[in-house]
Amino acid sequence: MLAQVGGLVAAQVVGHVPGDRIAGWTAFSAVVLGLVALRHVLVLNRGFALRPGEYLLTGAGRLTAFAPAVVEVSRASGSGGGATIASILVVGGATTVFTALSLRGEEAQRLGFGSVSPRTPGHARRVAGRCRHLLGRTTNPKTRPWLRLNLADALTMQSVGADEPRGLLYEALDLLTGLIEEHPGAAPSAVAAVKIAEAADRLERVDGDLDVLDAALRRLEELGNAHPEVPQFGFALAGARSSRTHAHLWQVLDQVEVGRASRQEAVRAWEQAVADCRRARDLAPATRRAEFAIDLASVRSLGVQLDLADGQDRGAVVTAAKEDLRAAIDALPRHAAELMAATLPMLVAVVCWEASETGRADPDELRSVERRIRRSLRRTRDPAFRGALLNTLATVTALRSTVTGADSLVTTVLDLYRRAAETASGGAEVRYALEWADAAAAHDLADQAAEGYTRALRQARMVSTTGLTRDQRAFPLRRVRRAAAEAAYWLADSGRLADAVVALETGRAITLTDAVERRRLPDLLRARDHPDLAEAAGELAAELAAEPVFRPKGAQSVPVRRRLFSAQRRWLALVDRIRGVPGLEGFLLPPGYPELVTGLPHPVVYVTAAERGGLALVVEPDGDAPRLVRLPELTSADVDKAVAVFRRSREIGGAPGDSRLRRALGLMGDMLTELHAELGEHGKVTLIPLGGLGLFPLHLLDPENIPAQVSYAPNARVLTGSEGRPRAFIGSSALIADSGPPESGGLRTAEAEVRAIGRYLSGASVFRSPRPGDVLDLLTGHDLCHFACHAEAGRDDPLDGHLNLSHGRLELRDIVTKDLSGLRLVVLSACESGVPHDDLLDESLGFPGMLIEAGAGAVIGSLWKVRDDAATALMVRFYDLWQRRGVPPGKALGQAQRWLRNVTVEQLEIYAAGRFTLHLRHPGHDAGNIRPFRHPADWAAFIYMGREDHLP
Repeated sequence: MLAQVGGLVAAQVVGHVPGDRIAGWTAFSAVVLGLVALRHVLVLNRGFALRPGEYLLTGAGRLTAFAPAVVEVSRASGSGGGATIASILVVGGATTVFTALSLRGEEAQRLGFGSVSPRTPGHARRVAGRCRHLLGRTTNPKTRPWLRLNLADALTMQSVGADEPRGLLYEALDLLTGLIEEHPGAAPSAVAAVKIAEAADRLERVDGDLDVLDAALRRLEELGNAHPEVPQFGFALAGARSSRTHAHLWQVLDQVEVGRASRQEAVRAWEQAVADCRRARDLAPATRRAEFAIDLASVRSLGVQLDLADGQDRGAVVTAAKEDLRAAIDALPRHAAELMAATLPMLVAVVCWEASETGRADPDELRSVERRIRRSLRRTRDPAFRGALLNTLATVTALRSTVTGADSLVTTVLDLYRRAAETASGGAEVRYALEWADAAAAHDLADQAAEGYTRALRQARMVSTTGLTRDQRAFPLRRVRRAAAEAAYWLADSGRLADAVVALETGRAITLTDAVERRRLPDLLRARDHPDLAEAAGELAAELAAEPVFRPKGAQSVPVRRRLFSAQRRWLALVDRIRGVPGLEGFLLPPGYPELVTGLPHPVVYVTAAERGGLALVVEPDGDAPRLVRLPELTSADVDKAVAVFRRSREIGGAPGDSRLRRALGLMGDMLTELHAELGEHGKVTLIPLGGLGLFPLHLLDPENIPAQVSYAPNARVLTGSEGRPRAFIGSSALIADSGPPESGGLRTAEAEVRAIGRYLSGASVFRSPRPGDVLDLLTGHDLCHFACHAEAGRDDPLDGHLNLSHGRLELRDIVTKDLSGLRLVVLSACESGVPHDDLLDESLGFPGMLIEAGAGAVIGSLWKVRDDAATALMVRFYDLWQRRGVPPGKALGQAQRWLRNVTVEQLEIYAAGRFTLHLRHPGHDAGNIRPFRHPADWAAFIYMGREDHLP
């Protein structure tokens, strides 16, 4: 009978099959036929790795394993080339169904009547193609759900190692979600719930997206509670929980790094991750136990490396972690290249950590690990896995070079790191390039260090431009926070100053520049006589308009995310066409040095701090080459200390007299002597500070050597790029005065400030305590908006930054959705209104940078909290100089700051008379000598960011 059938496929049925349901079958025949079927499975079905204990395969007859509490099995007729249940084998309490299929349509039967698990990405591509083909041919309502399920499963596996896995995963999640919604009670839907958890886990690993994983976890909990007799749900739930707690552990560790979580919280998160990974391993079927054993070993080893294993013998834990990893690696089948490539780096990390802690390592053990890696390299041709293995091999070889003192291995190590970076793509290329650069820098090899850091920067920028949400765009940029500074240092060390400038420009305000270029694209295309491309760009821009701000939540957002991803793919295709237009060849690409200097209105100075010292690069308009100013005292470690002091000052209130703020400003001023000497040679200059330097008013830290006119910019392209066709200047000004809600303590000078400023602006309209929605209308209908109110920078999310108004908060997330291209200047006379977000300082993710991203020409904001009287006096003086005396706004702000620093109480009272009311406390007998705002904490907080050529 089996010879006539011709092919067999096996799978384990979840649940229990009562004997009285199997009429006419004897236990003896079931066992015999089952064993024979198993032999045929092993011989004939090598292409499909059907995993016992995990997947379900039914015949042409109904087999509902998940929905009811008891499994229903009915005999199939076997006619028409369909499948029949050949036997049922019960061994050790496990029930296995062997389904016999006819040769004709065998593959269709496999894919259309059960769950098939592709074992490699290449195999998954073939399965996906076959599923798509069959879906286009069949309308059978019993077959189509299984075909959709198998297509989604194949797409999930296909995403492993793919250059752009998100599209595959979104499509898989879309298919699975739709399957559950359309067939809520069918067996494929129950399997789909398990598959959603797997796809969501992969999505979290790709870009840190936890929303879909959380939704899948909730659904599995509901199914597990409803059907406790179904072991698949318990295993899938345990696996999803282990993935979730593992991701949570990394989140907590990131928060610990920036001081937002305690070590004890990290210990608790690690202990929970260990417990969940252990449970997932124990519940996993035999074919997947090695995979979850690897997860458990990796979490354990991570705890040891980060000193989280309190109360445990660290040596014993390290030894156990190594043994667990080796055992798991040895248990992996030869075709599991992706797991092998993921596991060997974990083993190497444990070995390297042990060597760093103990100061010794066994060369023989290192050679053994190297042999394992080289053996795995011979087995895989996938670029992603080969890149991971090459990078791991470089790491362990570097350790052996250190242990044995074999300097001859250095060249081999660097070559392996370079090959890893060249082989990989996406975020992996960024990581490997950084490791290559760090290794080269450690051996003072300037050219290789510069090449590695530059490669990481460029690739991170390319990955960022493909992101769907602001979080996804920021994800690769977090890895290269220091790469621009290090690249510039080593390029300058090699004498390549122009390339150093390009590196700093490439690493500065990437998301802002992309947004600005996209917004002005339709006008640029129309100006070059390409209306069709302009229309397509405008349609796509409208489709993606909400994307940078709103991040869809939960599993129900999968269709929304998938539509956005489709739009992004069409956008990237359109970008290729746009780059074929003369004059737009460099659209969304890092600029070259000639592009940067062309059109600069005045000198630009980049300032950065690297590990071995700082530097300033002075770029003259249309100049031949930049000029280098070494800042040897400005190391990245010293800047980090000043930033830590500054942040601590903000956390406790940041009062102007606070000693921490004064200390931070003093630390930074001591490091910038050479910079102030350079700035003194220029009448007008724009500063572009990188990293933590963006938190300080660099040009004002030397009170005795204040330049005449200094402004700031996110990058040079903001100064040189045309904004298309800005609205004609109509001379309308909106002055907003709001003392804030009662709990804010009020702002007693707001009303007086806008009343005094209104005298200098003809036709200005004053708005007192407007509602947040009305303020949005004001921003889009005026040339100038001045705010005298409370503000607060976003701590965890830059979009949480807000103006604290009487009738509610106006958040940045609401402001940046508006087109502010007609807004020439925004003046934020508000605390912390100029502070960039702590997470990505180079991205200018605060009020100034994000208002410029939305279209505003320039922004004045404050880097810390300022006394009310000082802010009011400064603002009134600024408008006096700009509007009445004709001083350009950037220069007017600098002159007003110098005036505020030197003005005495007596002079200030005379100036304020008839303009605004002072609330100073001072000894009246010495009013002619006391300078109430002489410290930089009072007068140096405000900076001017953006352009000036668009203002009258």
